[in-house]
Amino acid sequence: GVWEQSMALDLSDPERVAVMNRFSGAKVYADSNVVLMGLQPGEVAPPKVVVGAESCPSPYRVVRGIVPREVWDKQRRDAAIAGRTQELGSRAAAEADYAADMARVADLKAWRMQALADHGDVIASIYVNEDQGAAHIFHTDGLTREQLVPEALRPFVTGQVVPQGGAALEAARADIAAQIEAAGLEARVSIEEIGGFVDLYPSDLTALSQAAVAGKIVLPPLVRIMADNQGAIYRQDIPLRLGATGPVLGPGPAQLVRPGPGSARPGSLCLSRPGPSLRRLITIRASGLHVNRQRQGRSSRRIG
Repeated sequence: GVWEQSMALDLSDPERVAVMNRFSGAKVYADSNVVLMGLQPGEVAPPKVVVGAESCPSPYRVVRGIVPREVWDKQRRDAAIAGRTQELGSRAAAEADYAADMARVADLKAWRMQALADHGDVIASIYVNEDQGAAHIFHTDGLTREQLVPEALRPFVTGQVVPQGGAALEAARADIAAQIEAAGLEARVSIEEIGGFVDLYPSDLTALSQAAVAGKIVLPPLVRIMADNQGAIYRQDIPLRLGATGPVLGPGPAQLVRPGPGSARPGSLCLSRPGPSLRRLITIRASGLHVNRQRQGRSSRRIG
C-alpha cells in the first residue's frame, strides 16, 4: 500500500518499526492485526513516483488510514449496540441481540465457504453482513434459495436471481486478466454479479483496440469494456467488433467525450479525433451501440 502524507515510518526503535499518524501520534507496528481504509479499486490513483518502492514492486493501492483491529472491532460493536438500544429500548436487550447475531456470523461464513465450493456453477457470490448477522446470496435460477440455504439460516439470508454463476464469471475474469498481462497492457478487472458481467477498465482504450486488431486480445463472451463513471461501451452480445475502432480512429490517442456531439444522446460515450479534412466519430451507446460516422459537409449515417 501507499499511505498518505499524514502517516510516516517511525524508525526510532530499530527493533520495532511502526507506521505513525503524524496528527494523533498513534502507531501501528509490524506484524500487528490492522484494518486498512480506502482500498476500493480506483478510489485514489497511486502517485507516479513512490518513495522507497525499490524493494516493493507495484501494483499499489492508496491506504487512507490504518486502524488497529481491536479499535475497529470496538467501534463497530459500540455503534451496533447503540443503534439496537434505540430500537429495542434497553441496553441489555441490545447486547443480547448483538451477541446472537455475532454468533450466527460464524455459521454464515462456514455455510458460504461450503456453498461456493459445492455450487460454483449456480452461486455468483454470497455477501455476509457481519454487523447484522445476515447474508445475501446471488444465484442463478438453476437452484432456489431454499435449496441453497440451510433451514436454520433461511430467516437471515435473502436471495437474488442473477444471470451467471461464479464459476463462469471467474473463468472469464481469469481469461481476460491473463490476456491483458500477456499483451503488456494495464487494466482493472472486476466481476459484476447482478448483471452477470466481467468489467474491464482499460487505462488506454486505444492500446486495447490495437491489441484486439492484432489478435492479441480476444474478449470472452461475459467481458464488457467500461470507462470510469460511464456505462458499458462494448459488450460481446451486441454485434459490433471491438477491432473496428482501430481502422476508424487510426493511430494516436483517442479522446473521451461526454456528452456526445451532434446526434449523440446525452450520456453517450464517444471516441473522436478530428483530422485535417475529415472528422470521424464513433458514438458507442450501451443501449444499442449505434456507430455514426460524420463527415464534414455530409449528413450522419446510422450503421446497425
